[in-house]
Amino acid sequence: MTGLTILGPELSGKRLELLKESFPNVTRVAILWNPDAEGNVFKETRAAASTLGLHLQSLEVRGANDFDSAFESAIREHVQALMTIPTPIVNFHQARIIQFTAKNRLPAIYALPEFTDAGGLMSYSPSYTALYPSRSVVRGQGTQRNKACRSPCGATDKV
Repeated sequence: MTGLTILGPELSGKRLELLKESFPNVTRVAILWNPDAEGNVFKETRAAASTLGLHLQSLEVRGANDFDSAFESAIREHVQALMTIPTPIVNFHQARIIQFTAKNRLPAIYALPEFTDAGGLMSYSPSYTALYPSRSVVRGQGTQRNKACRSPCGATDKV
């Protein structure tokens, strides 16, 4: 095995699907993300939203000072739910995001289980603990260049 994947772009559509199943009346979903870091995930999310009949409201955050205006935009646009795309800036401000969704009674789905551990409504993500045993395999094969080049990339089947 030469690498691991967490299926980031592929799981964003499933997150929207779970949000829609849990809250069938939701039609307007805010996506909190950093466009400098995760453009491909947003494209996948937009495609999934179209299939589900959802309207996406892009809430772009590049730094800590962008959250207030993003949250104001969400309120102004009457979003009915929120989804995050995991980036360092979004993950670092998890308490602020959870507080916003709770205060405004917005259902939210997150890409990391740490958000639900901190009081967020729900998350859908790979099982990171299922990936950890593979890390030692990757390290062990990293020294065997010829074999590692022919080894497949590993992915977890536990979410």
